[in-house]
Amino acid sequence: MWSVRAAAAAAAAGRGAAFRARGLAAAREPGELELGPREALECDVCVVGAGPAGLASAIRLKQLDDSLAVTVLEKGGEVGAHVLSGNVLEPRALDELLPGWREQGAPAGVEVSEEASFFLAAGGGAVPLPTPPPMHNAGNRVVSLSRLVRWLGERAEELGVEVRGGVSRSITHTPNPP
Repeated sequence: MWSVRAAAAAAAAGRGAAFRARGLAAAREPGELELGPREALECDVCVVGAGPAGLASAIRLKQLDDSLAVTVLEKGGEVGAHVLSGNVLEPRALDELLPGWREQGAPAGVEVSEEASFFLAAGGGAVPLPTPPPMHNAGNRVVSLSRLVRWLGERAEELGVEVRGGVSRSITHTPNPP
């Protein structure tokens, strides 16, 4: 896996990578698949997965070097389609990545106002427990991760990242294409 610095250095040196996706055509005989024509996608950095980490990586790469050709491949039909959970978000990383994200219309959710821990007994009772310090969420936000990822995808596209949804194919990396 390339680091952000290695990818930026390789792109600056003109050593971009080409990624080729293979599509499957109709079978000739039952059980036999024929490989169709290959689609070539040339880019400097290809991020696989449009989850929070993949999109944040793509955004940061474009912030570091706007000339990089950055592509994000997502197997879901659209960004956020496979991110179905809620989340308690510690906003420090977003503050560093996209200062002013709250004012930019991000789905910021609600701030944690109260927290408690309980031991749930088999008979249906609940015994209050002290909340351990690593589980304190004061200042954090409860968000829909799916909405947040969609919003991050829009920010990435605004920066020039190519986000491709519906890509569930095998990928071959060619380090130095002809």
